[in-house]
Amino acid sequence: MTPQVFTAEFIRGLPPDSWLLQVATIDQFKEVREHIEGFIDLMGEQKAKAIRLFQNPDMPKFWDAYKELMVGAILLECGISAQNSPRVMRGDGTSQTPDWVVFGEDGRPTLIVEVTSLHGNQDGETLRSQVEDLRNRLKEGLPPGFDLELSDYLAPEVDDLAVAHSSLVEALTIALGPTAPPDRLEHRMNLEEIAPDLGFSGVVTWKCREAEGPSLIQPYIFVGDAGGYDMDRFKSSVAKKARKYEVICSELNCPLVVAICPEFWANIFPSTVDYFLARCGFFERVSNSLSSIWICDCGASWSWRSHLVHNPKAIRPTPNTVHDKW
Repeated sequence: MTPQVFTAEFIRGLPPDSWLLQVATIDQFKEVREHIEGFIDLMGEQKAKAIRLFQNPDMPKFWDAYKELMVGAILLECGISAQNSPRVMRGDGTSQTPDWVVFGEDGRPTLIVEVTSLHGNQDGETLRSQVEDLRNRLKEGLPPGFDLELSDYLAPEVDDLAVAHSSLVEALTIALGPTAPPDRLEHRMNLEEIAPDLGFSGVVTWKCREAEGPSLIQPYIFVGDAGGYDMDRFKSSVAKKARKYEVICSELNCPLVVAICPEFWANIFPSTVDYFLARCGFFERVSNSLSSIWICDCGASWSWRSHLVHNPKAIRPTPNTVHDKW
């Protein structure tokens, strides 16, 4: 693939201490560069604009562009032809420029997709160190032959978390004991059941591997937020976008999807989102123009996963073609 963003000429013009030079050259960001170049190939007539976004030396703007173009690329890969930031007129003569708009054959918008980020909370470094410690102990302590994933993990408040992690690994080893080939079923237990006296919460899922060798621990272990701080910010971010486009969506009878891109350490889980949004009346309180919330989550190795939450009482639902593709 011939670079279109990180060209040799562009790299030569970067200052030696530029963070963008690291993104453009070091192996750690190789997959990021591949994703970006892939996005550019999908942009068609909007390619030049996309290249300028990714050559911006402002770090927050660069990563915001990465998330915005990622959402557009997924739309285009699904066969949904969307335009980036077109001017859409309102009834009062003013206009707005949503991030992505799908137009019908008559030139009227049929879907608006607005992208927003959700950054990690202020305790991110503490959470990172906790997770890294548990990952290392799981790698060292678990028996071979398993694929294991731990989600919605929350550590107890203890004096020595390392000791508690070691005890948790011992309890997990006992729980894994009865599972052995040819069992290929997926097993699932709450940490509260596995180690009731340790104070951990979360869910562990495991199954036997088809190939022999050390157990594989998912390199991303999500850390829960007991105070709901991240969930509050999630709701606030979505509500802000929904209210911004409520009038124009109502005038055009056009559904709105808010695509939210949490940072890796923002504690947003599909189960929590479903509960807060579907069961607590969030959609009804915010806007009936808001058709769906699309969570675009970046896990390990820059692999994207999606989770779509629909508003059952939207004035116009997200088109079926979008439901099917996503």
